[in-house]
Amino acid sequence: MNKILMILLLASVSLAGIKITEFKVCGDSVRCFWDAVPDTDVVLYRLHFWRGMDNRFVLTPTTAVIVKLLAIPDSVFQRWNFAVQAQDRSGNCSGYSDSLAGYFTGAKHRLYGDIDGDGRCNIYDLLLMLRPSILGRSDLKFDLNDDGRVDITDLMTLLPLLGRSK
Repeated sequence: MNKILMILLLASVSLAGIKITEFKVCGDSVRCFWDAVPDTDVVLYRLHFWRGMDNRFVLTPTTAVIVKLLAIPDSVFQRWNFAVQAQDRSGNCSGYSDSLAGYFTGAKHRLYGDIDGDGRCNIYDLLLMLRPSILGRSDLKFDLNDDGRVDITDLMTLLPLLGRSK
């Protein structure tokens, strides 16, 4: 019995080390590319994508896939994470690759950090974010890092974006 467990463990280790090499976003679609695992026994890859408890995956025999994120509200940005696993002929899965994250909104061509929707990330967006905090309120549409609260980390996320425009 120990020998079987050891073989499965070695198979799992030999499939590890996948890296997502390219990550492109176009509207509500995400295109992910990754390097093939040098093991010839790999039959398919699983691209996992998740937001909180909403975990989904797609299966593909190739090293690229396009994922469409549906039902994202226009008023907020959501963080989605992506990671890849490889699966061999016996059904053994590798560990997850390093994950990548992207922020998405349902509004087409909306600039990340552009809270008022004017096509620029500027001082007005900063003021819109600060106003509810000053008044002792919280509005999740200002939750830029999608952690479920509006705090200093959201402000620190917005600051380097100031000055960007479409």
